[in-house]
Amino acid sequence: MVKNNTFLEMAIKKIGSQKKLADEIGVVQSCVWKWLHGETRIPLDKAMNIELLTKGQVKCEELRPDINWSILRNKKATNAN
Repeated sequence: MVKNNTFLEMAIKKIGSQKKLADEIGVVQSCVWKWLHGETRIPLDKAMNIELLTKGQVKCEELRPDINWSILRNKKATNAN
């Protein structure tokens, strides 16, 4: 699996630690470690949580560039109306 951890590292630094980030988004610290080391991908909902938690300083598109977020964001906006 390709590692794309620069943006996750930014989120961890902003929040304070892997453990704090994990607690804030409702996972165990080992999940964050696996994401950071490219062992597993960040689930879509957790990528969205990280974007919200970092107040948009780390975007979903940066955490999971393999996803077409414009479609998901448009769907979310449509559902909100």
